[in-house]
Amino acid sequence: MKEKRAAPATVDGVLCRIATQGDYQAVLDINRNVYNGLDYLSSKYHEYLNDPRRNLGVAIVDGRIVVFEMAYVIDGDTSITWQARRVHKDFQGLGLSNKLGHYLQSILKERYPKLKREHYTSANWPLISKVLSKRPKEKLVMKRPRVSFDTNPTDLNQILKNQSKKQEDLIDALKKIHVLSIEEGVVALKNCDWSSLFPTGFLIANWEPYMIQYASNYPLFLQDSTMVATRDKSGQVESISFGTIINSPAALRYRADYYGNSEQDAIHHIVKHAVLISQLDQKRDISYSILLPETLDKQAIKDFVVTKMGLTNQRTDENLALLISLPPRNFLSKM
Repeated sequence: MKEKRAAPATVDGVLCRIATQGDYQAVLDINRNVYNGLDYLSSKYHEYLNDPRRNLGVAIVDGRIVVFEMAYVIDGDTSITWQARRVHKDFQGLGLSNKLGHYLQSILKERYPKLKREHYTSANWPLISKVLSKRPKEKLVMKRPRVSFDTNPTDLNQILKNQSKKQEDLIDALKKIHVLSIEEGVVALKNCDWSSLFPTGFLIANWEPYMIQYASNYPLFLQDSTMVATRDKSGQVESISFGTIINSPAALRYRADYYGNSEQDAIHHIVKHAVLISQLDQKRDISYSILLPETLDKQAIKDFVVTKMGLTNQRTDENLALLISLPPRNFLSKM
């Protein structure tokens, strides 16, 4: 992989360049209290800088960083996923993020000549619905309902103990959900029924979209996530979920993603990940969310979390997770 070095460029009067270690605080200062203190960027910024597939850029006006965005190259070097966009409130609506995007595109097309697709995820359906009506070439690929709750280690441990006493069938179900190593996860993903679990051809892990057909993607998200799977009597994978830990400023954030066809099984996976969280040696508050297939009854799953488990606290929203595909465009378009 070539080094992530590129000369700065002025795009319509805006200086764009690759982000550096020294930009850390300036990037975080673009927007304050992102996601109500549950922002992932503060703990992941330096890791992202060291990832050869992630390309971080900043736009500068009058010597001040006012825009940040990351381009993540995946799918066998054929796709860009745009992530972590930040625009200072005084510079929103001026097209600066587009200028930074063109700058990053021009760099990446030289490094990855097979690039032909772009995607992004969002939780802002009111905005996205307006965008899609005005830009018909942008396509909504997938919707993922979300269930979330907030708790702390002491309460979570007590809730899990209570559940184990009340529901023996739940304990039996949890024993059938196995934690997989990265190697086992790769094999499971290659051999599972894609048409059933991933009908759109995509999976989202930790809010990052990957095309299931590219096995080169699997280690990219498995290295940061815990994968668990339910198998039938013949050993065939029936359902899969991933759990990812993020140390955000306000709490330990746990993002889970479930792929299966049963509300009851989804509930079992929610509890399985809760058990994994409870085994962590940490004392921070916990913010847990899980993305679900659109075909499942979200309310039935939510009712179990609230009524049966007693997890009523909820600081985060439960907006849909949306995967958007951008139209093919000239990556070397004039800046």
